[in-house]
Amino acid sequence: TRAAAGVPDDRFVALYVGDLKKGAAAAIRAAARVPGVTLLLLSASDPAPYRAVAAAEGAADRVIFHPHSTRVQEFFGPANAFVLPALY
Repeated sequence: TRAAAGVPDDRFVALYVGDLKKGAAAAIRAAARVPGVTLLLLSASDPAPYRAVAAAEGAADRVIFHPHSTRVQEFFGPANAFVLPALY
């Protein structure tokens, strides 16, 4: 799953699943402040506004947007942490 999502095996991966408006911006800002963390966002939402947040935070190279999947459970195993900053 990591390889399919474009995440190297040696990275610490934080997984976000759900509508991006519910807290993806906060997750991106938090991940940007922790060196070595790659944030994998799994969502059907339009990632364009959140790509801009990642770029503004200097973390565009550590934030990966993956389209929604019907096999969400496959993304939890390869993740090191799950983040759910439900601010919405």
